[in-house]
Amino acid sequence: MKYKLAVLILIGLLASGCATTGRVNYHPDMLITEEDLPSVIYRLLGDISVTAQKPSLISKDPTKENVNNLLRSKAAKMGADAVILVRYGSVGIGLNSWGELKGSGRAVKIID
Repeated sequence: MKYKLAVLILIGLLASGCATTGRVNYHPDMLITEEDLPSVIYRLLGDISVTAQKPSLISKDPTKENVNNLLRSKAAKMGADAVILVRYGSVGIGLNSWGELKGSGRAVKIID
């Protein structure tokens, strides 16, 4: 009986990590690039960094696209049109997650 209860609790804990951690709101057409924009005039809004996390052991590892979505969301809150000079880390285990991928870049507002 105790064994069955322990298995049910373990399954419940693992399954709870599969839920999404929240909705990411971003402008889907926002430019994300690892390059600078030398032919475009822009105003720097600030450097940003994000961490995409894997919520459970059985979840898929975070991808660059997950990081890009988080960068878009953070940049949109600042009023940015693009995120430039984006850099990605490598997937590793984090202090509060089963895996994480960090990313950073510069949020910019393009001047017409």
